[in-house]
Amino acid sequence: MFFGLSIIDLAVIVLYMLLIVYLGFRSKNKVKSSGDYFMGGRKGSRIMMIANGFGGATHTDQAIGVAGATYQIGLGGIWYQWMYLFVTPFFWLLGPIYRRVRYVTTGDFFEERYGSKHGIAYSLMGLLYYVMDIGLILKGTGTAIEAVTNGAVSSAAIIIFITLFFLAYSVFGGLVSALIINLVQGFFIMIFSFLLIPFAIEAGGGMTAIKAKLPEHMFSFIAPEEATLFFIIMIVLNGLVGIVVQPHHMALGGAGKSEKSCRS
Repeated sequence: MFFGLSIIDLAVIVLYMLLIVYLGFRSKNKVKSSGDYFMGGRKGSRIMMIANGFGGATHTDQAIGVAGATYQIGLGGIWYQWMYLFVTPFFWLLGPIYRRVRYVTTGDFFEERYGSKHGIAYSLMGLLYYVMDIGLILKGTGTAIEAVTNGAVSSAAIIIFITLFFLAYSVFGGLVSALIINLVQGFFIMIFSFLLIPFAIEAGGGMTAIKAKLPEHMFSFIAPEEATLFFIIMIVLNGLVGIVVQPHHMALGGAGKSEKSCRS
């Protein structure tokens, strides 16, 4: 055992990381302009755009946050991930718009629509947003791996290592590498999301035993506190208003090779 993991576990992790860095490095030859770097040359296929959506909407900090909230209030904790669930149909309308405006970044839109000062203000907001967002993602990753290794690897060491890891492939190939890598990671996200469920139910002694051990409100999507009906309505509305101008959504919705790819 190394760091609380078996040799097979470590071998799979190392091979996976080498594959990701290789794909990122190989993608750098396809980057010829800022449009290629930030928008992948608008060549994303349907399956790539779907996988890109998985990658853009699924982070390690969410797993930690949802698990922690669910432990405290029950099924209502899922709304910390489901806050964008009812926003999804609007992307069928927004996808083509992102592509038709032909901007490379969301900041370009704000600059042309509202002037250079607003463009600068939006860019600063975007930087602050990503400092916070990436910080939470790294902290979530570090916390999860520290728990998996039973504390053999500190979260601080993991944060430094993971930062160098994702910079290694993202700096090389930009969105070109992200589209390819999210295709790989999107597959694993789907598999692992469902793979965990039977093991969790078995560990709890089956659904009957789990329900017998917990109060009834833990199995309601509307919690008596925190994730109340008012909270759910407000967080959904906030998601609808706020998500369309987040910095990464120009690439998330407009990097497809066709409007149908962007919708998908």
